[in-house]
Amino acid sequence: VGYTFLAPEYWGTSANLQIKKVMLDYIFQYVEKVYFDISEDNFRSRKANEKLGSIQYKKKDGGKLIYKLSKSEYRL
Repeated sequence: VGYTFLAPEYWGTSANLQIKKVMLDYIFQYVEKVYFDISEDNFRSRKANEKLGSIQYKKKDGGKLIYKLSKSEYRL
């Protein structure tokens, strides 16, 4: 669906959650699961995705983690 990059002044606010909700509500009209490609050392993004209900699915070369979110596990 896309990427989200927020300016530091929006970190720790509900902005990311609101953006993700719009994106996921849309995509889940068409698919049953989505995957997030997240850098292993990006703890903020990993935690934010886990709050949505996504789980770590696999690890790729280069320090990338793949998180999977099923429509049935989506928590927004």
